[in-house]
Amino acid sequence: NDTTRLKRAYLGSVALSFLVILPALTGLAITAPDLIAGCFGTQWTGAILPLQILCIGGVFQCMYNLGDSLSRAKGAVYWKFWCHFVYALCVLVGSYIGSHWGITGVAVGVVVAMSVIYLLMAQLSIYLTRTTWKEFFLSQLPGAIVAVSVAGISLPTTLLLRTTQLPHL
Repeated sequence: NDTTRLKRAYLGSVALSFLVILPALTGLAITAPDLIAGCFGTQWTGAILPLQILCIGGVFQCMYNLGDSLSRAKGAVYWKFWCHFVYALCVLVGSYIGSHWGITGVAVGVVVAMSVIYLLMAQLSIYLTRTTWKEFFLSQLPGAIVAVSVAGISLPTTLLLRTTQLPHL
């Protein structure tokens, strides 16, 4: 019931999660072509783009899980249910529409649905902790800065290594 402490704990959890997950998924998205070809072989190159797209969804998934736990702790399970109901509809509709473009289209449909649940759960979390959108997004800024740094290092390094035609891994 201590909203001030709850807000601080929630925003700290968001910041820490974003600080770990976003850089990791950024690195995975950049190195996906080499990792997939190196681990599974070149016959799996069709999975590269869906994996890169799902890396975006992974960020939304991580953030929405924090809001999910918060809503249960605060007893807002009915609000959470409606958020999940909308999410389920979005997954079904997005996957169906995306299926017209194959696995990549399904991945896009799922990520769109994940972005919807991310926003819905963020709104619920902001309401429950009496925080603002600005504070919510600012708590994610350190992770975004580290992710940009990871991209700034791994992208040129990966491109350079690809030009040497070394084995994928």
